[in-house]
Amino acid sequence: MMMMTGKTIAVAALSLIVGCVTLYPAFAAPSSGMDVFSNITPGNNKEQKKPLSAAAQKVQSMLPPANPVGQGSMAMMSGASPAVSWFEKFDATTYSLLPTDADRIVLKTPFNQEAERVISWTKTAAKVAHNYRLLAKTLKSSSVPTDCPALKQFQDLTADWYNDKAAVYEDMIRPRTPAKTIEELNDQLKDVSDRATSIAQVQKDLHAMDMHLRDVYHVHNARETDKLYQYVSGQKPTIH
Repeated sequence: MMMMTGKTIAVAALSLIVGCVTLYPAFAAPSSGMDVFSNITPGNNKEQKKPLSAAAQKVQSMLPPANPVGQGSMAMMSGASPAVSWFEKFDATTYSLLPTDADRIVLKTPFNQEAERVISWTKTAAKVAHNYRLLAKTLKSSSVPTDCPALKQFQDLTADWYNDKAAVYEDMIRPRTPAKTIEELNDQLKDVSDRATSIAQVQKDLHAMDMHLRDVYHVHNARETDKLYQYVSGQKPTIH
């Protein structure tokens, strides 16, 4: 196989658990399950919360204090404002390019030494990477309300994050010379694992920023994944 060997890609895929987590609360909240490329369940992680990255701290320093009451369970009742419109467009654009439920299943399914599963995983990973690149490009080119500079910073950081996620998938499936020694193979896997760990930490920082920004600008949660909004409004959850 003119790419990372079947054994290598299997070990990488199974050991990193590609979770395809987004910034949506339904997927990214601490109690919702696995982090991106992580096999640690946040709800079971007793470690103290790590400090925000320098980039996240810079963005948060630009923000006014959040509403101490917060948006609460009825956050879907946000009024009209440029920030609300921006977040609604951001949510719709992001959701339209996320991996589908079927994609997530394929990316988490063990190979069991079956060539068909390796091929399916590779095709799905290529599709997901392509969509992440397109999403990052779309976010970078989207306009932001002039009186909300923090949204521009958040938008750019989020676009960079999706580009980084795409790069990990691309590196796992791109043609390469097979490792000649077990040490070289382990180095390749460690590189992917280290990058994945960094991406997972940035995801947590971005999620915290997302929630804080919605509080500051009085913006509802993403309607595409807000089960309470769908229940109250009588809408059926979108199949994705």
